[in-house]
Amino acid sequence: MTATAMYSRLIHRHLAANPVPVSAALAEVERKVPHRAWVVELGCGAESVVARAFAGRADVLGVDRSADRVARARAAAPAAWFTVADLRRLPLAPASVDAVVSFFAMIHVPLAELPATLVGIVNRLRPGGFLSLALGTACSAFGADPPPSGVTCAPAAQVVALLETTGLGDVRGATASWSDADGWLEVVYVDAMRVRE
Repeated sequence: MTATAMYSRLIHRHLAANPVPVSAALAEVERKVPHRAWVVELGCGAESVVARAFAGRADVLGVDRSADRVARARAAAPAAWFTVADLRRLPLAPASVDAVVSFFAMIHVPLAELPATLVGIVNRLRPGGFLSLALGTACSAFGADPPPSGVTCAPAAQVVALLETTGLGDVRGATASWSDADGWLEVVYVDAMRVRE
């Protein structure tokens, strides 16, 4: 099993055991964006949590780098749009979406590329647009401590400080942690609004 597969498995178990932070994040997105908003889910995976949560209420675009996961997400949520793309190079125009949501896709972005990736994501938000993301801040899985290469964990304070430099206002971060026999995970859930110009 690859390092990213190990961490993906750990994250999926974390989400299954702790659905409240994701549900709360989705509820906050719904409160912050208008009806029929454009909502983008980065790292949508095969399940596309956002497409299911916003079915009939928002136009959803799911983005994932795996063609197989995109095909399965498309079959599960035919009313949404999906594309295969690298979240570091999004095929979206600047200021074109109302909200961007990403639950744990950032573990696949090398730490050195994280600042530019986050700036690129924020630039896709319309003024007043909303960002909600979850990112690993510290983790250990299956005896791998610290995380092996290919898995990015960034300290919560660093993520919040970085987002505050990108044109976002009211950046809020809350941490959560979880463990089981195979490993442990600390997560920061971040919400922020793009400043209106």
